[in-house]
Amino acid sequence: AGLFASYRIPIGRASLEPALRFELRRVRGSSADQSLWYADLPTTAYNLTDGTVSDTQLIGGAGLLLRFADMLSVGLDYSYGGSSGVYRSENLRLLLRAPF
Repeated sequence: AGLFASYRIPIGRASLEPALRFELRRVRGSSADQSLWYADLPTTAYNLTDGTVSDTQLIGGAGLLLRFADMLSVGLDYSYGGSSGVYRSENLRLLLRAPF
């Protein structure tokens, strides 16, 4: 689930668009077990075990986009993500959009 909001501010032939973004992501998975063995070594079995996965991640971001006559856009986008575990990430992107 998420929320995105932006607002267009006209500046002559261009427009400035500040934006905010919030997202909430949930991951859930049950545990899985697998057994396998090789045909030429039937007495040796291998067990693969994957534990239960549960995590909640919150992502927030802010951006600023400058559009020139609805053709060329230049912008800056920052986002931060954190989870219930130890995972954290920060991103800073420079955007350039042009038709071709």
